[in-house]
Amino acid sequence: MPQSHVRNSRGEGEKLRALIVGAAVALVDEGTEAAALSLRAIARKGGISAPSIYPHFASLDLLRAAVVDASFIELQGDILAAQRDASSPSDALLATCGAYFAFGRSHVERYRAMFSPDGYGPESGNSLEFLERLIAGCVAAGESTSSDVHGDAFLLWAAMHGMTTIPRPSRREDWRLGASDRDALFERMVRRLARLVD
Repeated sequence: MPQSHVRNSRGEGEKLRALIVGAAVALVDEGTEAAALSLRAIARKGGISAPSIYPHFASLDLLRAAVVDASFIELQGDILAAQRDASSPSDALLATCGAYFAFGRSHVERYRAMFSPDGYGPESGNSLEFLERLIAGCVAAGESTSSDVHGDAFLLWAAMHGMTTIPRPSRREDWRLGASDRDALFERMVRRLARLVD
């Protein structure tokens, strides 16, 4: 009987923790900056009391870190799903970059927190290494002419961040910026910077 009670308590605790993180993620997706999250707002969003958050997160910084961790896990899932139908290393690279781009555009504030200079995203640097491995795979398969995999991966990584974070211009400004098909431009950018063979 006591053992059953412990299991239930742990299960309830895990559910409450997930609810807290989910509420924080929802607030950030609705436009609240991660740095501006408050316990009161998170509690209100989750339908719980603010003091019930403390046993799971001793500080807001820890809660923000949990939001970022959840975001990287979600991004990884999106990438793996996108890669599922890839039939070649270059297809895998394009699928990965496309999933990355789509995630950043759909979750603007979370993406910003994930790659924040404040250090909320300790795994952010891993994305460069991941791109480097993918481009190396393309080179090995004869699908990329890159002779500087690290350098090309860095340029691609930086360009992806730029394309992901630059806001879409209003219609009035479109003519100054040229073509507005961002998906097509993004793929073209990836192909060029990764030196993919047509």
